[in-house]
Amino acid sequence: MHRLTELFRERPFAVALHGGEPLTAGRDYVTNALYELAVPSSVVRVSLQTNGVMLGSSG
Repeated sequence: MHRLTELFRERPFAVALHGGEPLTAGRDYVTNALYELAVPSSVVRVSLQTNGVMLGSSG
C-alpha cells in the first residue's frame, strides 16, 4: 500500500479491496492496509467488498 500511495501521491485516487474475499488476508493485514491508505490526502475513497456478515467481535 505504501508503494501505491507513493506512485499516486500527486493525483487523487480511489482504492477498492475486493476479489474473492479480501478479509481472508487476515485482520492485521487489512487493518494495516486501511491505516496506510488513511494517511495520504491523495486517497479520496477506500471501499471494501466482502461477503462477511459480522465484521466485528461480540465481545
